[in-house]
Amino acid sequence: MDFTINCTRVPIPEGTLFEGVPIEIGPAPALPGLKSDHTSPREDNDGATTNPQGRVALDGKDERPKQLFKCRKYTILSTLNTRTLQPKGRLEELAHCAKSTNTDIIAIQEHRFFHPDDSIMYRSAGSYQLITSSATKNTSGSTIGGVGFLISSRASENLVSVESISSRILVLELHGNPKSTIICAYSPHNSSPIEDMNAFYADLRSVLTNVPAHNILAVLGDFNAKLGPDVQKFTFNESTNRNGELLTDLMDEYNLFSSNCSFMKPRSRLWTFEYPTGAKAQLDYILFRKKWRNSVKDSRSYSSFSSIGSDHRIVSVTIKLSLRSSKRSKPHPMKSIDWRKVAQDKNLSHQYAVEVKNRFELLHDEINQDNVDESYTTLSKLTQEVAEEMLPKKAKSTKYQPQKFA
Repeated sequence: MDFTINCTRVPIPEGTLFEGVPIEIGPAPALPGLKSDHTSPREDNDGATTNPQGRVALDGKDERPKQLFKCRKYTILSTLNTRTLQPKGRLEELAHCAKSTNTDIIAIQEHRFFHPDDSIMYRSAGSYQLITSSATKNTSGSTIGGVGFLISSRASENLVSVESISSRILVLELHGNPKSTIICAYSPHNSSPIEDMNAFYADLRSVLTNVPAHNILAVLGDFNAKLGPDVQKFTFNESTNRNGELLTDLMDEYNLFSSNCSFMKPRSRLWTFEYPTGAKAQLDYILFRKKWRNSVKDSRSYSSFSSIGSDHRIVSVTIKLSLRSSKRSKPHPMKSIDWRKVAQDKNLSHQYAVEVKNRFELLHDEINQDNVDESYTTLSKLTQEVAEEMLPKKAKSTKYQPQKFA
């Protein structure tokens, strides 16, 4: 996948050093070749078959790796602002929690690992692997930020590519049918300059624009955004802040929905961040394309990763791939009326108006005139009933049938 912005694609190395500590790196994940059951043997002039065994596997294996997203098994994705992973044992504790909860991918924000000479670094933690994009230094020389992914061995087998967009955006592409694009994002704070916010969302938009439409797309991260009840049905926040408005615009533009705002949960399972004062807020979200809404089975915040020592709670989503299209609601009966014909026939339009008026006057005494809602509801029902009785319907479109020749 090729992005138009300035980004770096880094292959998984054979081995490297991270701050003087050797990192155990597995082989770079590659898309294994397939051995086809259908062969087209070619023969030379002597009648010998040049490829008698069909297509040869590219990596010497005959089987594809087990897909991460399946129709019969659940997969768990999560996002967590760890605040820092630098203290000794913090990464191992995170991997232990991920294994105990069967989480395959965790999007990490604020790991605070600084490696400016390497755009991507890899570190192993048991059966998991941490992939990080370098953090940055502030004016006082302190290390801040940084995004990454903690992935299981099953996810590592399906890993196709890793792309570092910036210190705030990291992209994984996973093999599958369909393929998956997982984005880790870490937005500037709500009080940050608007220029920083515009730069962050410009980078994120450039990534989203280039993700193929058939891919499973998930955007996980700390957006520092509050989405109020005016934009989300199930939310912990009471109002929408500036970052929330920017996030809402992004979701509308790319047809995304927030999984952890899509299920009715107690308020105790919605909040994701706790301020030093004890106040709570929902700032972390997992976004999906609406196309895959049926595949999202559950999503909420958990306290099971509290041993990491972060002021954020982990947000998880449970996915079981569903390839069936959503059921379409029945169209409103008034949409079946051919209103173009009605507008062209003045006599018919007049008769329709008169009939609606007459029926409404018959019910005049039964209607409470002081109740505007009741009057409006009655008039709407009469309008629909008369339209279905006397107005012409749209002609049903017929599929083209080829002519049969004798």
